[in-house]
Amino acid sequence: MSPNEESSNPAPVHPSVEASGSQGGTVGVDHLLRPSLAARATAEPLYSVRASFLTAFFGGVFATSVFCGLSARRAGRLQKDLWILVLASVAWAVILVWAGHGIVTNSLPAWLSVGDSSQRGVRYAGRVLGLALFGIIYLRHRFIYRALALVGDEPPNPWRAALTAIGGSILLSLLFVGLGVMLGGGVPTS
Repeated sequence: MSPNEESSNPAPVHPSVEASGSQGGTVGVDHLLRPSLAARATAEPLYSVRASFLTAFFGGVFATSVFCGLSARRAGRLQKDLWILVLASVAWAVILVWAGHGIVTNSLPAWLSVGDSSQRGVRYAGRVLGLALFGIIYLRHRFIYRALALVGDEPPNPWRAALTAIGGSILLSLLFVGLGVMLGGGVPTS
């Protein structure tokens, strides 16, 4: 067979291309050549793991909920994570009201006392629960953090958001403890 005879014989064509009547043979792969990611909005880089950890450590549950919520919004995952953040915040608010009531009525359990102070135990509990919430959200976002590390995206400056979250957390904590104190009958004597 000569080279001229080989070029006159057409290559076998897939049945789906034959059915479409295409001459070029690319109809079966046209969907592969269209950009599929262009329709999606690109996610902004998340705040760093270190910033989230430090916010959880210094701010407790409320600060962690706000800061991790901001990161989830930046990643486009707020709808998936919102229930965890709200549940943790509501649970912590209830605990703070209970603790405020218990401080006034001297009914806090002994295991909550650190040294000679129940208030310190409540603060440490908030810190531990904030770190636990950070751990849960980190595990849910770890694939995003890994992808950002591979791409080399720099996280945004977290200080304004972190300090605002910590400040708001302090105010909310005082508000809920104060509510518990009011429900307990007034200002603690000791």
